[in-house]
Amino acid sequence: MGCQSCTERKTLPSGKTYSHNGIGITLEHFLHSRYKVSDVEMLQSAAKKYNVTIVEGHVHPHHPQFLAIREKLQTGIIGDIVSISGKFDYDFKGNYDRVVLRPEFSGGALWTLGCYPVMFALSLLDTVPQTVTGFKRDEKSGVDGVFHGLMKCSDGVLVNIAASMMTPMTTDFEITGTKGLIRANKPRCYHPDDVADNSFELHVDGQAMEEITTDKIHPFTAEVVAFEDTILDGRPEKLSLELSKKVVATIVALYESANQNGAPVAVKI
Repeated sequence: MGCQSCTERKTLPSGKTYSHNGIGITLEHFLHSRYKVSDVEMLQSAAKKYNVTIVEGHVHPHHPQFLAIREKLQTGIIGDIVSISGKFDYDFKGNYDRVVLRPEFSGGALWTLGCYPVMFALSLLDTVPQTVTGFKRDEKSGVDGVFHGLMKCSDGVLVNIAASMMTPMTTDFEITGTKGLIRANKPRCYHPDDVADNSFELHVDGQAMEEITTDKIHPFTAEVVAFEDTILDGRPEKLSLELSKKVVATIVALYESANQNGAPVAVKI
């Protein structure tokens, strides 16, 4: 099993090298490397050609918190999903030596922080937005310090995401349905761990709010176990390259829209 840093573009050739040698690999947050859809498709081709597993390293799709949220949605308890909103702010203000604030290292609010609510939403919806609009505020380093985006899916669901590297830490994720909503707003809702409160709120129309608490486990334990299950037991990946490709296509379209002052852009995949 291999793991590659998310901070440099060399993630892609390393993934190719591991797969060529018949080794399964989890690429830690390659979304931060400003991938294109064609890059992910190349990894898919390598995985198929050499019969190996290549997955992106994102912790939340494997964590009990996310699995519990998805299970609640599948019961239909909040009805049909109408909209999803997600926010991830983290204060990097003034520290321009940080990789995330440097364009040569693929920095930026959307790639660094906004990828979390985008991934979270698309993991639950299992779809690709049809059209997106985005707005950003660039910082003196040349990267987007703040990004806001709106996505419209084929089934009419609207997804709103916001990310900022210039404001105090705030994380929030909310799924609104025709009969209620689910809200995760603890400090680490996109990166649950074995220390913080991993609970989320369930609001059903006409009922008292229910706070649901999930198991506390190390953020990477479930990810590694899931990877082992796929490698050793042949179980399907919980985070497939196909999903990663959808996320990359969405982020690329959001940036394209923001560079056109919010003009609607179709997601190309």
